[in-house]
Order: sequence, then structure tokens, then C-alpha cells
Amino acid sequence: MMTDPGRHLHLAVPGLFGPLPQHAAQTVVAPEVPFLETLLARATVAPFPGLGAESLVFALFGLEIDKPADLPCAAVTRLVDGGEPDSHWWLRADPVHLHADGDRLLLFDVRRLDIHLEEARWLAAQLNGLYREQGWNLEALHPERWYLRLPPQSGLRTHPLSRVVGCNIDPFLPFGAQAQEWRGLLNEAQMLLHRSDVNQHREERGVVPINSLWFWGGGSLPEAPPARFASIKADDPLAHGLAILTGSDWRPLNERDAHLDRPGDHLVVDDSVLNAVMAADPDAWGQACEALESAWLELADELIRVGTLNSLTLYPGNGLSYRLSNPGLSRFWRRRRRRPLSEYLTRVQQDRYGTLFKPKGPRQGNVE
Repeated sequence: MMTDPGRHLHLAVPGLFGPLPQHAAQTVVAPEVPFLETLLARATVAPFPGLGAESLVFALFGLEIDKPADLPCAAVTRLVDGGEPDSHWWLRADPVHLHADGDRLLLFDVRRLDIHLEEARWLAAQLNGLYREQGWNLEALHPERWYLRLPPQSGLRTHPLSRVVGCNIDPFLPFGAQAQEWRGLLNEAQMLLHRSDVNQHREERGVVPINSLWFWGGGSLPEAPPARFASIKADDPLAHGLAILTGSDWRPLNERDAHLDRPGDHLVVDDSVLNAVMAADPDAWGQACEALESAWLELADELIRVGTLNSLTLYPGNGLSYRLSNPGLSRFWRRRRRRPLSEYLTRVQQDRYGTLFKPKGPRQGNVE
């Protein structure tokens, strides 16, 4: 990862190529992102570990987790929410809403729940009554992120919440040697939440109840790897937590050009496109791609032109990286043949669903 002493921007954009649910993908309008499309057409493409948002972020920090264990996201994000580093085994137990749709249960995450911290802590206290016999402890350190401390669970496997939002939960329930035990615990939690006066008050306020938890991201805090980046900009709590773990310079995402004038490798993790994918919103996906263009890629173009930036590497979370560097940067705009970004999306859709679609809008096929 670390390159020469020049200035290098590493831009991680999970969700850039989707996938969107089939019904949403049919309404995609190709966004206007000429710099991004040209980057994809001219870049050197190479394999890069990380399929999905969480595994991509871990790979960028140089952390390899033994298979078949889950990525220890809970222990890392807990650092962001005020938890002290320790050796305990932590599991995310995030509040969610399950919506019955025929014979399916669809999951909606906390962005639609408007949870107050007082509600979160009260529900956590009630749920701890279920876990006290096992000696476990549930902490609601953040309205959206709850943490369950328990002995190491070597037989538990889970799916990240980002993979399940908007989907039928059946294929994503806990699996492995302890699957039945954890599905039973999930049912008990759902019954307690259904009876809770907190949810009764929520329904009186006209907001959806918190009627389930999502278990995921279990493990202990990994040993801190060497710091790889001169600066890190991210709103994503996992990237923020890994910045804390490695002692790296972290800034919020809206500080676009801060510290890029310093030599070294600079990481930006932009999760706005992923948020649109999780919301199954094709309009928001296109808008987020256009915002990415104006916020980071146009900035990179300017820095490249004045010689401040030596390379730009894009990581869409599809198992590949796309890198532009000198001397290729000096020839970057000479050839402008490129494919619309929506064509990359259609390829991912075909891999996921086995079907192709044509994006709406006039920008189809090769672009000059």
C-alpha cells in the first residue's frame, strides 16, 4: 500500500457499482461523472482484497482476519463510541425494524428509526435481563450502535448489517455451529422488544418500533497494525475506529483538501454512495456519484494538474483497484473514450441477479 514519498490519494467508495435491488436498478439514470468515467477507462486495474464495505476498509488498513471468522467490526467501532480498548469479545447488536411483507421479513436499519439515546439505553437495560444469566452485557453507547460483551463465540458467523438492509432476513440469519442458539436468542429479544413500553411510546409518536436486533461483526480488538496513511478522512465509524487503533490523523469527510499538501498516502472513505445503495434509491445513488465527482475527483484533477498529487487509486469494493499515476497522469485527458458508470453497475447486477438492464437517460454506450 505505502508508495514513494510523493503525495498519493486512496479513495474508497463502497457501493459505487451497486448492487441495487432489481426493481430499483431498472430506474437508474446514468449520472454525469466524466472524470470518474475517464479514470475507470484509463486506470491500471489490479486485484485488491475486499468484497463489500467492511472487508474493504480492513484491507486498506492492512488487517487480515483469520478465516472463517467474522471481521471484528464491533470491537473497532466501539472505540469511536467511547469504549476503552480491551481484550473482550464484542458483538454488534444493532437496533432494527423488521417489516412483514407476505411471507418475508424485510429489515430496515436505524436511519429510518429516529432513536433517542435515552430510548436506546432503556431498551438495553431491559434486554440485559435476558443476558444476565449468561454473564453478558449489552451497551448502548450510541443510538444506532449497540455492543454485546460475551465470551468468544468461535461457532458464530454473521452477515454485516450493510448487506441485509432492505432484504429478506432469512438467508442472512446467524449461521455456523451456534446458529440455532443465536436464532433462539434473537426470537427472545424480539418478544421483549414487542412488549416494551418504549415501543408503545414510539408508536404513539408515530415512529416505527424497534422490534429486533441484528447481531454481526463479532470478535476481539485486533492488534494495531503500523499506520499506513498520513491522513484519513471518513464519516464511516469503522474507518474512524481503525484510525484510532493505528493512531492515525483522522478528520471528518467534509474537510476535503485538508493535509493533502503533505507528503505520504492519504485515505478518503466516502460511504455516501453505499448509503444510497442500502436505501435502494437509484436517484440518491446517481446524486451521490455526482457529489463524489465534484467533491473529490475534480479536486484530485486540480491537484494532479498543479503537481501536488502523484497518484490516485479508487477502490469500489468489488475486489479491484483502479490506479492512475505518473507518467499516465500527464496523458490523462488526451483520450476521452469511456463507458458510462451505469455500465459498471449493470455488470454487478448481472453477477448478483443474472439479469441485465438498460439504464434510463440519453447517456448510453461509449462516450467521446
